[in-house]
Amino acid sequence: MNSIAPIVAGGFRVTAENVLQLHSAVTGEHDRLAKVLMTSRNEPAQRCGDDPVSYDAQAAFGAKVGALFEAVTAHVDRLGTQAEELAAAAKSYGFTEQEIAAAVAGPGR
Repeated sequence: MNSIAPIVAGGFRVTAENVLQLHSAVTGEHDRLAKVLMTSRNEPAQRCGDDPVSYDAQAAFGAKVGALFEAVTAHVDRLGTQAEELAAAAKSYGFTEQEIAAAVAGPGR
């Protein structure tokens, strides 16, 4: 591995000693949240009852849920970018694609 000075990326102080661990953590969180988004993307807000208030509330909740989905999607996109940057940092420290992939997969996976 190279003896390159620490890099600051995404608020992390990245070194040759922690780059694979950080990449694994960020990639894992990205993948977990992306899966949650994919499995719940088309779930509409449900009405609590057949009263007039429930119809209005359903529309309001649907708008709020949509806004939250947009915010979480943007966060997931940022995590993906950070994971790519950490992979590039790992390569600059001399790690191979296989070592980076193995760190994400974890032991025994």
